[in-house]
Amino acid sequence: MPNSSPDTVNGTHAFKGLGMIWRPALEWLFWAALVAVAYAQTGNFDQEISVYEYGADGWPRAICFAILVGATCQLAWQIFSLRHQEPNAGGGRDSTSDGAVPGSIWSIAQRAGFFLLPLLYLYLVARIGFYVTTPFFIMSMLALLEVRSVKAMIAVTAVIYGLALLVFTRLLYVALPVGRIDPFYDINNAIVVTVQTAF
Repeated sequence: MPNSSPDTVNGTHAFKGLGMIWRPALEWLFWAALVAVAYAQTGNFDQEISVYEYGADGWPRAICFAILVGATCQLAWQIFSLRHQEPNAGGGRDSTSDGAVPGSIWSIAQRAGFFLLPLLYLYLVARIGFYVTTPFFIMSMLALLEVRSVKAMIAVTAVIYGLALLVFTRLLYVALPVGRIDPFYDINNAIVVTVQTAF
């Protein structure tokens, strides 16, 4: 049986890699559409604030921009990885870098989680409050990213949450949602007072 030439193998692999670009491209389009909708909604509270030069819509628009930049960087990295990944040495079925088989139940659930979890977070923030919901959101995202170490999850969550409290609550005094459901409303307000009066 004739052997395939290296050029044929590499060409076939490159074609397969380029053919899979549509998946990350669709993900980017989803995030871009979500950002466009969110950005359009910021016009509903476009008001000046005497103590904050960027107005009430400043931080929401900055977050929209950050999400779009993050999605674009992710798209660029995925395309780079697809174009430079090596062919499977054993000729077996395709797999991701962590061994998960594309199209498996976990792979589908993981992708769905990346889309649905931020939407669930936004829904809960308005009702339960930013300060209570955010740590659980961060840990859930780390679980989706397959972080297995409990210590690493706690450390990363503590650093990100601590920075968010320091920047938004202590330095900028941004009024983040405190929820409207008891007892979460009281817990959120207690966290705000503690952070603003600490040290």
